[in-house]
Amino acid sequence: AIILHKDLLNPDNILSYKDILSMNLNCQMVTLSSCNSASGKIVDGESVGSLAKAFFESGSRSVVGSYWSVPDEMSKLFMESFYNKLADGMSKDEALRAVKLEIMDMDNTMVNPAYKIPPYWAAWVVYGDTDPIETGFGKYWIWVLLIAVSLIIFVVYFIRKNRRTA
Repeated sequence: AIILHKDLLNPDNILSYKDILSMNLNCQMVTLSSCNSASGKIVDGESVGSLAKAFFESGSRSVVGSYWSVPDEMSKLFMESFYNKLADGMSKDEALRAVKLEIMDMDNTMVNPAYKIPPYWAAWVVYGDTDPIETGFGKYWIWVLLIAVSLIIFVVYFIRKNRRTA
């Protein structure tokens, strides 16, 4: 379950595994940067149930989660770099790999040297679709804009030319 508010007496403040399964997300990716979000327990003797699995089954095409606890400082650093790499157009698996390599190579003034070992950065995994995040027109928006502007110029030119000949 995900605790949404410290008031645990109100059931609306807890998002359960079953609540997640009842959602229809239809999204490209869900990131669960909380500890142990990709690990789980055997459910009804048939499979391992985890928050990551619940989000994946509720319609997310991919889920990023962690297998074990990681300090908040490291999680923040990891997720910031991960999202920057996704914004640059990297696929999800490439972005995860790049962040892990980046952390190992970081200067000790940028990150606690203890965090450069695998237990602090190897916890994150991606399930499902690893393609880059689609952002509307993607890299082609400039071409669409150029074509639209060219078409408008052509139409205006054609209209003016026809008015002069009439």
